[in-house]
Amino acid sequence: MNKRENLHYWRLFLILLMLAIASCQTAKVPVNSKIPTPALKGNDLKNYNYLLSEAIKQKVLGNYGQSIVYFKQCLDINPESDAAMFELSTIYTFAGDYPEALRYARMAASADTDNLWYQLQMASLYHTMGLNDRNILIYENIVKKYPEKLDLLFQLGKIYSDENMNGKAIQVFNQLQDKVGFQESISLAKIEIYRRTGKTKFAENEIQNLLKGNPYNVNYQILLAELFFELGENEKAEKKYKELLLNYARDDKIYISMIRFYQQNEDYDEMIKLLDSVLLNDYSGMEAKFNIIVSLISDPEILPEIEKSLKESLEAFKEKYSKDIRILALMGDFYVKTNQYELALGQFKAYLSVNIGNYLVWEQLLFLLNILEETDDLYIYSSRAIRLYPKSAIVYFFNGIACTQQEKNSEAIQVLRKGLNLVEKNNALLTQFYSLLGEAYKNIEKYEESDNAFESALNIESRNLIVLNNFSYYLSLRGVNLKKALKMSKICIETEPGNSTYLDTYGWVLFKMKKYTSSEKYLKRALVNVSNPSAEILDHYGDVSAKLKKYERAVEYWKKALKAGGKEREIVEKIENASKKK
Repeated sequence: MNKRENLHYWRLFLILLMLAIASCQTAKVPVNSKIPTPALKGNDLKNYNYLLSEAIKQKVLGNYGQSIVYFKQCLDINPESDAAMFELSTIYTFAGDYPEALRYARMAASADTDNLWYQLQMASLYHTMGLNDRNILIYENIVKKYPEKLDLLFQLGKIYSDENMNGKAIQVFNQLQDKVGFQESISLAKIEIYRRTGKTKFAENEIQNLLKGNPYNVNYQILLAELFFELGENEKAEKKYKELLLNYARDDKIYISMIRFYQQNEDYDEMIKLLDSVLLNDYSGMEAKFNIIVSLISDPEILPEIEKSLKESLEAFKEKYSKDIRILALMGDFYVKTNQYELALGQFKAYLSVNIGNYLVWEQLLFLLNILEETDDLYIYSSRAIRLYPKSAIVYFFNGIACTQQEKNSEAIQVLRKGLNLVEKNNALLTQFYSLLGEAYKNIEKYEESDNAFESALNIESRNLIVLNNFSYYLSLRGVNLKKALKMSKICIETEPGNSTYLDTYGWVLFKMKKYTSSEKYLKRALVNVSNPSAEILDHYGDVSAKLKKYERAVEYWKKALKAGGKEREIVEKIENASKKK
């Protein structure tokens, strides 16, 4: 249940350089911005120019907070400075404050209604915020105002497509084709829509048009083979694939698409044969080989169907390319996906014996050591991982687990507190840290610190059942805050009424509150809801039976607790005392 010549020259040079960089990095700054506004004179003009230069400089240096201050001071002097408004919008966009970014973008667009970049900034923000109807409206107005900007018309078509406004999208793409003639990007955009909407014959016509212009383009031919499959014409699809393999045997894209074809048809024998030819040939790129394998082992639906044959393929692949240690990590991932943790562990250990620089392998290894309860190795490897990756919170967490399990509770506390300061935007991990910290403090009888740690965990996840259950149980063992313990435990059994562990805790809290009849009821349910009761549950049921003067039953369950590995000395003593009262 533990559960940094001429100083003036160089200063001027740096300022000019920063302004040049700024113009490159903020390519969307309009060339006709009112910088400075003719209405500004004297000190206002001088101060405005100074502040604007400083604002841009601070932005280039990455000091966005100070840059915002200067741009806003520009607006204090010149409230009509659309350039300052636009720059503020871009900074807030970068910071993720989209409502504020949109506010300044709209202000800039209102101040200069002819500036295209302001309109595009607004549209981009509307899209980011999910206000796609407004994004579309802006693009529709832009293409009417700038009909010569065909790239924007194409973008409107893509927006229509993304919003499943397929008729309008096709209309736009046809309009573009009328203006510019055949363009691959336009045809591919139309094909995507036709395939998505089931208009496969239209898609086929579009692909055939592409092939007329370039009959030897493998990508177009693959598209055609895939389309045959979508049309249900498997024989034509397979024939096309075999024709492609015969003529372009070294093009990995063909293998990838063909493997997917056999996979979708559940023809796993042919799929594996093709896979073997890819894995064992000397001309397919290793990246392509790895990508194909990853796609297969990441598919939980087909992995059980091909596990045995895929394992044989991977072993042959490993033997042929034995010097490529990446295959060890790949094999490890395969074994993890097929729940063969011991084999996976061996692959990851072999990998790290050659290359210790792959963080993801370390994380997988620590995960497996924890799952397999190999505490000594978990402590050794997590300690090494901390030295290699001192800013990774998760390795501190695994080390904390190992320390706790080895009864190195003071060391666990020290490690966990360091790890806590490294957790970023991960409430689940924070909860785990505080919960484990609570365990460690409890183990050395620093109960106030333990309780505070559990409270911190619940402040993050108030209904974390494991934390609620463990915290309530530990309170009951000490016989303190029993009402609070009962309230927390009740949440657990109401959420998972069939969980024997939670029922046992609830029953035990009632026992400590001397509500023996109610305690018996829940402890009995804990027994009934599990096929192989733990020594703890059996012991508790014996205890409540004795309190209800049902001594024979108490002895019976204490003896069962002994066989299940209960604390012998304590249980024997209870049996002897109860025997005298029969």
